[in-house]
Amino acid sequence: MLGAALNVGFTNGSQGKLTLAGGQVTVTNLNVGTSDYATGAVWVTGGQLTVTPAKTHIGIGLGEMTVSNGTWLAAARCSWGGQK
Repeated sequence: MLGAALNVGFTNGSQGKLTLAGGQVTVTNLNVGTSDYATGAVWVTGGQLTVTPAKTHIGIGLGEMTVSNGTWLAAARCSWGGQK
């Protein structure tokens, strides 16, 4: 899959989960749990998740990223929590 921004738990109070168990996903920007009271989780249990050319941002709300037996490639800056 090739896409623009991937938002998982992006707006206030929303919840989202992405599980990648194989294949390849390439996006320009990844936001996980990035609004107040939002919850987002990304599980890469196989395959490859590539974020290029923009950044990966996890948290402000509750963001979680788990990589086990898969690959996550981030071409630019990554931030966690309140960092921007």
